[in-house]
Order: sequence, then structure tokens, then C-alpha cells
Amino acid sequence: MNRINAGTALLLRGEEQFRKSNVPEPYSEAAVRHFDDAEVLAARDRFDGAGHLIGFAAECAVKYSVQALRPAATAPHLHFPDLIEKAKKILYGRRKHSMFTVLTQQAFMHGWDVSYRYSNNGSITRTNYEVWRADAARALGAAGLRRKAP
Repeated sequence: MNRINAGTALLLRGEEQFRKSNVPEPYSEAAVRHFDDAEVLAARDRFDGAGHLIGFAAECAVKYSVQALRPAATAPHLHFPDLIEKAKKILYGRRKHSMFTVLTQQAFMHGWDVSYRYSNNGSITRTNYEVWRADAARALGAAGLRRKAP
């Protein structure tokens, strides 16, 4: 096995061990950090990066909500839209849960996809970002996550 393959194998084993450990992933911190970083980029009209991060902020807020309900289990390692469906199934018995209400909105994070990380410059517009930002803000609120004042 050459060095690159050996290194990749070592990294993958480390990631697998991390996922199997009972250490919860810090979704709450990541959600707030991604939201704040997206705002900085959006203020500079860099909507491709901002849109990408705002989607991750919303995903982390959803994963945090799931993790809070099932501390012994890991949150689903999925992205939107698959994450939305999986989280709704987990939260279904708690239909009054704020996050369930957010996730059942038909247009929640509509059009956001993790593949935007590979998109051409200019693929995400200000309008895309503003719609996704509003959805992400609702998700953070539903998860009980608060941003610190700048």
C-alpha cells in the first residue's frame, strides 16, 4: 500500500472510531458558527460561500435537536433533503416539538444542496441566501440555539 492510501485508510479508521464513540458531536456550536460565518460572507456579497454555510447551520441545528432527544444515539449523518425526512421520522412522536414544526414546512431549505460546495461562482443568489437564512434562523430558534451579539 502506498503512503497516500495508507494515510487515507488511517484517516477513515479514525473517523469511524470517532463516530462509534459516545462523544456527542458539537452540533450546537457548529450551527451558530456556520450561521455567523455565513453572515460575514453575505455582508461582502459572497453568496456562494454564505449560502453553503447557512445550509450547514440549518443542518447542524436539526442534528442538534435529534441528538438532544436521543443522547445515546448518534444524529443522522445525512444532508438535506434526506436529513429532513429522517429527522421528521425521529421527531414524529413529538409533533409539538418546535423543530418538527419547522421541518414540516414544505419549502424549508428548498433548493439547498450540499453539492453547492462544487458549484460555479454566482450559482447562489442574494435571494437564495435570504430565503435559506430565514429558514436557518427558524431552525436555530427551534433548536433553542442563540447567537451571541456581535
